[in-house]
Amino acid sequence: MTCHSNPKTVLCAAVLAAIFATPIATASLVGSWATVVNNADIAPAGTTEKFFSYNQPSVNDAGLVAFRARARAPTGSGGGGGGEPVRGIFTRDMATAGNPINTIASNKTPNNLVPGPNNLAATFNEFPAFPRIDARADTVVFRGQSTPVWQYTDATGADTRAGTSGVYANPAGTLTTGASLLGSVPGFSQYSVPGTSPGTKFDQFPGGPTVTGNTVAFKGNWTDPVNGGQTGIYTRDLVADGGSSPIKKVASSGDTFNFQDGSSFVFGSTAPPSASDGRLVFTGLDNEAAPTAGGIFMAALSDPLNAVKSLVRIGVDTAVNVGQGLSELLNFKQIGEGLSFDKNHVGFWGGWGTETRDVTVRCPTDGNAAMLAAC
Repeated sequence: MTCHSNPKTVLCAAVLAAIFATPIATASLVGSWATVVNNADIAPAGTTEKFFSYNQPSVNDAGLVAFRARARAPTGSGGGGGGEPVRGIFTRDMATAGNPINTIASNKTPNNLVPGPNNLAATFNEFPAFPRIDARADTVVFRGQSTPVWQYTDATGADTRAGTSGVYANPAGTLTTGASLLGSVPGFSQYSVPGTSPGTKFDQFPGGPTVTGNTVAFKGNWTDPVNGGQTGIYTRDLVADGGSSPIKKVASSGDTFNFQDGSSFVFGSTAPPSASDGRLVFTGLDNEAAPTAGGIFMAALSDPLNAVKSLVRIGVDTAVNVGQGLSELLNFKQIGEGLSFDKNHVGFWGGWGTETRDVTVRCPTDGNAAMLAAC
């Protein structure tokens, strides 16, 4: 999709596209709607703040819903009164009626303390992406921004503070640090970027992380002194080795993947993964802006080498059963970043063909101020 924008409108030329699942299972949908949270609910982090803003929720097989939301005093207009809004990650058990909303982490006491390593009593201040929950358990994973978590003396003797972003999860109900920017700090090699020079730290963890069992999986960005910005897919077991197990690499920029037909391609970009039952899937491309190779890949966490397998290939696999009465089957030209995965089935967005059309996408009138300004 290519876009051109002016201050009020974004114009996009989109190739033919659809949502796919492979394979597809049918089911009978029977049930009734129930409200998880709305603007009448008071955030558990405060006594008067009411919710007014929400992101995509996640739900597990038992009906536990995890969501990111904001709340503030219900005075004035446009979603609340003045003051700093409550921002946090919350859950609600929808298996039975009447269960309360609970806080996993927030920017307000008593749930704002970042889990260790933390020798500065650092507190959360923002949660940049939507949370995910393990389909088979109650473990929630999310990204968190905070004040610096660690103070130390560096090699030059300077007093240094580090660690303002991380991936966090709550296996067995205990909030734990899954990934952190402390990879270059002495004593925290478990957070270093694997497969690089020892002591290389991550720069950021874009998008939403995912979790399966005690293992979190996430996209990580880091900087190579020669090749510049790099990106990859990584995992970490939060319980193994007493909680000190290192981060493992699944795939990253510069890695060569060999297909079964003898051809190969080099990863140039990766997208945040989706995981379930010990497996994860992710989109990997040679060129994010104009892909010519790559597609959707899968790795099993039980494999000690985290060997990657190809599921869907750009330029090779065809868009089938598109429901448009097409007389010919065309190869995928694009694969979307967002994937839905349940161990045996993966749903994804795919584009094919060469025809394009202009699509007008108008800027929203409310929401995050920085995003509105960028639009």
